[in-house]
Amino acid sequence: MAYSINPNLPKARALALKLLINEGLPLYVVANKCGVHRSTIWRWRKKWDKINENVQFDNPNRPNRVYSRLNHLLRCTWRIPTQSSRPLTSPRAISEEIVKLVLVLRTKLKRCAEIIWWHITNECGINISLSSVRRILKRTGYANGRKKRVRPDMSTSPNFRRLVSTARG
Repeated sequence: MAYSINPNLPKARALALKLLINEGLPLYVVANKCGVHRSTIWRWRKKWDKINENVQFDNPNRPNRVYSRLNHLLRCTWRIPTQSSRPLTSPRAISEEIVKLVLVLRTKLKRCAEIIWWHITNECGINISLSSVRRILKRTGYANGRKKRVRPDMSTSPNFRRLVSTARG
């Protein structure tokens, strides 16, 4: 989830950057008007620079034209989207070597998660939970879950009716 779910924040950031860039106000004045710290405005400016790094602010083909920065600023993207605060990796994630070992054992043994877990823990000496092995197999598509244990109602099937009528007659 994002660090804020307010849908108006990109617009507020855009207004702050327009005050900073278009109006030419000092950083601390913009920060006071927006109610944030000056380092926050500075970080927004760095993100704005990265978003608009491909916008051309000069016109080298027509050098005798009067350079107007305001016309070039119209081409810029002003809204800075809210970034997610979700971590990129989990600190307790299972290493790639163990995942590869589980998949190799699955292709070699062609058995269920319990047998693979037993081989990894007892023969390889790696401590991993059974639910982690099941999760790895499900994530990679080797295991699709359990088969249905309850058969469908046989009395509604057309084959069942035909079998019943031939058995009676």
